[in-house]
Amino acid sequence: MLLKDIEVVVNTNSIFMNTSRNVIGEIYFKIGDFYFPAEGWDDFVVVILGWWQKDIMNIRNDRIGTVYELDFMDGPWFVKGNKISEHTIELEFVRDKSDSQQIIFTCLCQVAQLQQSILHATEKLLTELKSRKWHSDDIEELDRIWRLLKSLN
Repeated sequence: MLLKDIEVVVNTNSIFMNTSRNVIGEIYFKIGDFYFPAEGWDDFVVVILGWWQKDIMNIRNDRIGTVYELDFMDGPWFVKGNKISEHTIELEFVRDKSDSQQIIFTCLCQVAQLQQSILHATEKLLTELKSRKWHSDDIEELDRIWRLLKSLN
């Protein structure tokens, strides 16, 4: 299986803050012409990127064979990542059904490339949030983790 470039897409034009101070907007994976969960998927973008940044930090440091789930908040969707070598992760894009899990797509990617895509999406989002002068505990946590992960490069 060939290595794929993974893009974490965040559409900053779609974001809004609800009354609970959660930031919602488009966030999804793009691999070539494959989108997961779907192109234009709306979800809790700040919370999800915070989770994924923590996941990629752990993936970088854990042993080969470690499995992680990069979750979405809405819907039955997640990405299962299996670290198969020091620098490579196998990703399975999964729909969790009540009685089974349906693997929609599988690919290999470099851990560093996935990390860069998550960092880039987070930086893009944080820049927009700062320009709008939006603040919340989740935004502060996202920024803190982003700075930490960025410093590890």
